[in-house]
Amino acid sequence: MPLEGVKVSMSAIKYKSENDKAIRIILGSDQVITGPDGRYFLEIDTKRPNELGMGALKDGYVHVWTPPRWGSANTFDFEMNPIDAGIRLTIKNESGFSGKTYALVYERDNKLNHFFYPWPVILNKGDSLSSTLHLSGGAFAEVRWGTNSNLHLPSQGGVQIDSVYCPRNDTVEYLLKL
Repeated sequence: MPLEGVKVSMSAIKYKSENDKAIRIILGSDQVITGPDGRYFLEIDTKRPNELGMGALKDGYVHVWTPPRWGSANTFDFEMNPIDAGIRLTIKNESGFSGKTYALVYERDNKLNHFFYPWPVILNKGDSLSSTLHLSGGAFAEVRWGTNSNLHLPSQGGVQIDSVYCPRNDTVEYLLKL
């Protein structure tokens, strides 16, 4: 169904190496608000970006950020899911070691939707920190955590993954013990 008032944005990014460091350069970006018919038009003048990202944001709906998967005639449709559930994620350090921990939540079709802030979490033994992440219910969400700084936290190199069902109109409590 068409949705009016969605802020749609697109960014073209190029990476280059300088002094053994990767430098991220935004080549161009554009953003618009969808009209009553849910349509939008974005235009970026770029030369061979390494990455394109598109996002959609509207109050009451889960934020979407994804690489575009183009349809016919360079069109791209977003699926906007209403926020009607939550995960109250608590991270507790029981290990006795201080260190960086990265935690994120993916929902529906492996889309990254939520980072646990602060990023990364650093806790002393016995300390804990909680945050409620709002998402679309009636489905499973995936919680990933580890000490890897890769934003996608792939399922390798000590990264832990768990799934939790998020019923509509409810908040699930999730305790992550380090």
